Amino acid sequence: MSEETRRRLRIVWRVVAVAMIGGALYGLGTSGWRPIEALRGAVTGLAIAAPLTLFEGFVARTPRGAVFRRLSFAMLLTVKSAIHLAWIMAGLEIGALVVPIDGRIGLAFNVDLLHALLFSTAFSIALNFIVQIDAMLGQGELGRFVLGRYHRPREEERIFLFLDLVGSTALAERIGGVRFLELLNQVYGDIAEAITEHRGAIHKYVGDEVIVTWTPRAGLPQARCVACALAIEARLAARAAFYRERFGVAPSFRCGLHLGPVVSGELGTVKREIAYLGDTVNTAARLVDACRTHDRRCIVSAALLGRVTLPPGVAAEPLGPVELRGKEAPLDLFALHATAAAR
Repeated sequence: MSEETRRRLRIVWRVVAVAMIGGALYGLGTSGWRPIEALRGAVTGLAIAAPLTLFEGFVARTPRGAVFRRLSFAMLLTVKSAIHLAWIMAGLEIGALVVPIDGRIGLAFNVDLLHALLFSTAFSIALNFIVQIDAMLGQGELGRFVLGRYHRPREEERIFLFLDLVGSTALAERIGGVRFLELLNQVYGDIAEAITEHRGAIHKYVGDEVIVTWTPRAGLPQARCVACALAIEARLAARAAFYRERFGVAPSFRCGLHLGPVVSGELGTVKREIAYLGDTVNTAARLVDACRTHDRRCIVSAALLGRVTLPPGVAAEPLGPVELRGKEAPLDLFALHATAAAR
């Protein structure tokens, strides 16, 4: 079982547990605190939350759910809420069948059912809205905003992976802006699973660039940050035929990996975001420039390479001290590539 699958299953367990507790409390609160109603509420919560959360985690928010991502925000909210409503009705019926009350098996179509349906529907719409906002902000960004983690600026250590699409300017001119945006959306969708699989967080899209970040605790074990860059390259290589047929080109990235201290905090007033500031971010961006200069696809700093054990089949080629634009002193850099045995 992959790390990403385990992560999604953990989310499913947590949501299901909350739904069961909420269902039990709803049953108690609307029935004069009868334990049997709490049991039915918990079973109903399980019946509703488990399939819907599995649908969200393993279909809607994965490459399998591409059809949903092509919908507008309002249409997506409507469609998914309709799907949720249909299953809510099924879940209410399952709860009533599994836990009969007063000798009645199945739903009683009365005012209590209406209240339960309204409560479940409102909860579903609110949950879908939150999920879509979280997806727009980025993985975990909404939670960090709500908890105020970065309300005050703080110093921390971060890993950054800068991804820059090769030949993007010429490609955009050749296929046109609309088709180029379609290409970017396809590419970003294809690489998303590789990023989440290796516990990366997409910090920002900057046109044809993607900025991915990790805490050292998340990115250093098993060299996840390095493995992520390699997985992205492998994913696009595996999809090369599809891209050539649809867009006339096989996209690829140059990438730079660096680790160091940053200042993190909320930035902006009308539009707020979590920002990472400091020389570490600038240096990571300059490593992409070094890729162009040295004709390499992936360059990593000595600061990061000294903290990880490279995955099997990956070698680091010393480039020596390299002068980077805006840096006073040269930096020791290394180019990553697959060894002959791994090819």
